[in-house]
Amino acid sequence: MNEPQGIIARFDTCPNCGSTRRLAGSVAEEENERLGKTDDPIVYGLYQMSGAIIVQSRQKHLIHGMKAPIVIAVTDVCLDCGTLYAVQLQRGEATAGLPPQKQGPPRRQNPFSPS
Repeated sequence: MNEPQGIIARFDTCPNCGSTRRLAGSVAEEENERLGKTDDPIVYGLYQMSGAIIVQSRQKHLIHGMKAPIVIAVTDVCLDCGTLYAVQLQRGEATAGLPPQKQGPPRRQNPFSPS
C-alpha cells in the first residue's frame, strides 16, 4: 500500500521540440473534463516506473507494515515529434504488505458427489 505521493517535478513541454501535446495527456484532459475534476486532476502516463529504495540485504527482512522510500516516473509521448519523456516525477513511501500466499490448484468438484 502506498502513501500519498509528493510531486518532485513536472515537465509540461517536450524536451525535443517544445510541444505541449502528449498522447496520454490528451486522454487525461478529456477524462478530467468529463468527470469535472479541476482541483485534483488525473495525470495519465503511458508507462509508470516505480520502485522502492531498499538495500538488497535488507529486502529479505522487511516486516509487514515497515515503510520504505519509493520513486515514481510517469512518462508520455509527444504527439508532434514522438519523443518519449518523463512528465512527472514523484517520491513517497510504500508500506510492506504480507508476502503472497502460495495457492494450490483449484479444487475440482466431483459431479457425482451429493454436495
